[in-house]
Amino acid sequence: MVYEHNSINLYGCHMASNNYKITEPSIRPEDIDGVSSLTQYFENINLASKQRCEEAMSIILHSSFNAKSIVMGDFNDVSGSEPLKLLEDAGLKDAWWEKGYGYGATISHPLPYRIDHIMYREGLKLKSIRKIDAHGLSDHDALMATFEY
Repeated sequence: MVYEHNSINLYGCHMASNNYKITEPSIRPEDIDGVSSLTQYFENINLASKQRCEEAMSIILHSSFNAKSIVMGDFNDVSGSEPLKLLEDAGLKDAWWEKGYGYGATISHPLPYRIDHIMYREGLKLKSIRKIDAHGLSDHDALMATFEY
């Protein structure tokens, strides 16, 4: 008798933020008050982007992606960014672009955009995905997906 192994690998992550640094001054868009703070703001974005690439590579290298894997969480980055491209190149699909409606913005300030993502590998059938209002429990909304396997 042969038994099929029905497991799903789940990877939850919270990647580096543009706004909070241990070694650099934290600057939010509303804190920009001149050339110096604007320059620091863009330096923070650049450093955080590099760190998120390293985090994505760590997920790829230390994960045992099989046919049933989901990587989800606060990626602190937008679709098309280098960290998300790395995960897509490793065989993960962005669930929002498969079944979501609109842009799925999970953050609205200073502009609406999506920094939360649910990515999955073939072998799972995505049934639905939607945005969930955080109701003040977080500084941004979340995503919820339903899969069939």
